[in-house]
Amino acid sequence: MAMMMMMGSSPCGFENVTRQRFQAAAHVRPPPLLHLLRRCSSPEDLSRIHALVVKIGGPPHLTSHLLKAAVEVESATLRLPSSLFARISRPDISAFNVMVRGYAQSESPLEALLLYSTMLETSVVPDRHTFLFIIKACGRLNLLQEAMAVHGHVVKAGFSCDVFVLTALIHAYAIVGRLESARQLFDQMPERDVVSWNALISGYCRGGRVGDARKLFDEMPVQKTLASWNAIIAGYVQNELYRKALMVLNDMQCKKVKMDVVTVISALSACASLGALTIGEWLHKYVARIFKCHVISWNPVSGQLIGEELQERMSRAKTLTEGHDKRLALGNALISMYSKCGHINKALLVFEAMPVKNVISWTSIIDGCALHGEGRRALNLFNRMKKTVVIPNAVTYVAVLRACSHSGLVNEGMLYFDEMLTEYGIEPQVEHYGCMVDLFCRAGMLDAAYEFTMSMPVQPDVVTWRNLLCGCRTHGDHQLGRIVADHIMQRGLQEEEGLCVLISSIYAAGGRWEDAAYVRKKMKRCGIRKTPGCSSIEVDNMVHEFVKGDKSHPKTREIYDMIADMMKNLRYSENCSPNFFD
Repeated sequence: MAMMMMMGSSPCGFENVTRQRFQAAAHVRPPPLLHLLRRCSSPEDLSRIHALVVKIGGPPHLTSHLLKAAVEVESATLRLPSSLFARISRPDISAFNVMVRGYAQSESPLEALLLYSTMLETSVVPDRHTFLFIIKACGRLNLLQEAMAVHGHVVKAGFSCDVFVLTALIHAYAIVGRLESARQLFDQMPERDVVSWNALISGYCRGGRVGDARKLFDEMPVQKTLASWNAIIAGYVQNELYRKALMVLNDMQCKKVKMDVVTVISALSACASLGALTIGEWLHKYVARIFKCHVISWNPVSGQLIGEELQERMSRAKTLTEGHDKRLALGNALISMYSKCGHINKALLVFEAMPVKNVISWTSIIDGCALHGEGRRALNLFNRMKKTVVIPNAVTYVAVLRACSHSGLVNEGMLYFDEMLTEYGIEPQVEHYGCMVDLFCRAGMLDAAYEFTMSMPVQPDVVTWRNLLCGCRTHGDHQLGRIVADHIMQRGLQEEEGLCVLISSIYAAGGRWEDAAYVRKKMKRCGIRKTPGCSSIEVDNMVHEFVKGDKSHPKTREIYDMIADMMKNLRYSENCSPNFFD
């Protein structure tokens, strides 16, 4: 009451005092409103602050800060930042950089290039930050010519010795596949920092030149950072050299380098592919100990909150968002690892314990259940998913159809295949059609599988033909198998290794020895060899890999003696099918 008397009886008194205090505070460094902008975490909060600025006014530089905050909180669509930018009559380099950066990191990096062109037309001179962002956009769009053009602008603008800009160019050239250009630029740099080395290492890994990446990694004259270790581990994983990835992880531990989320996710992927359960479980314990964080539920910021309370709530919201992302990525990696290592129940425990689940989480656990033959459980999970706010995507439906296939659920598979388009507007791709062919084949419905394949609106891929051939061989339908084999031969797909072996077996089983011999000769002529069978097992924290015919293992004699004893105990008969080992 006393306060109202001091300001007058009308609400205008409060507004005038607020405006005066705000304008006075605007000259204090840093202004209170800038604190709020830096901690702004949602478009709703930003809209309230924007409305306040429009209503009571503010210094000119506040628009630039407002633009930065808008890009931070609305990084996907950038509708509000675009609207704010359009209201600036003569945007300076700072305003352009904010928008170029936002677009370069958004879902529309092409807009960054268009804005860069506008910037040049208005005679605004680009600076280092402009080049960093626009080079990133070129890399994301895989645009070589544009990247080379920007490179020319960099030289003309006098940034040809700037380590940050040159590193960005190395990264962009590597992404678009110009590794030689990236290496040439790297060698010409007057000075290099650890980020430059990491950029080229990552580029080599992305281009499949892991040997060159490892050589560069070992030659680094500067102190390796965590990003350096992560780059080489991820490179080995991307190129399916999982054992080497875990060896680097071991070296990393010996050198007392602490892992982060990126390290753990790459290592879990390697464990999943190798079936290295013990190492995966150790990583799980490490995650629980190092990255442990509590689940805190929070509500959107109320319009009634002001001052320090609003600032604190915004800051906490931003921290929680980052924490959710971290837990999501780790949780998804753990689900995949346990599923592929044969422990679907542990994968389910991880899944159920996750406070937040995204489409990757649901898809991973559904696919895991599918691979373990638990089709009903997979479909129950899918039905649970549809009741949440998470929308299934095309990959989710591949997992669902695979679950139906592995469990013989033909009617359910047909239902979900139709549901994709009718309920979610997902156009079936070749992977979905392939799952349906596999579903029919596993159920013994070979005629339906063949008709489905021949009526597909997309060209069947190698996997689809292989599934059809396997179905014919498994169910002994050699006549249909020969028809399918002839189709494959006519389409020129027989040079794929797995198809060659299957076609030869189908022809041999049907008595078409000349055709079988022709396929075998073609395999030999084209240098196609049947990949030896391979299996792995983890014993005492070490993964042992066994390849058919390989005698390099130190305990080869004992292994083969054991195999001989096992074959005797199984009463192996030499009268087995000639295709038994294909």
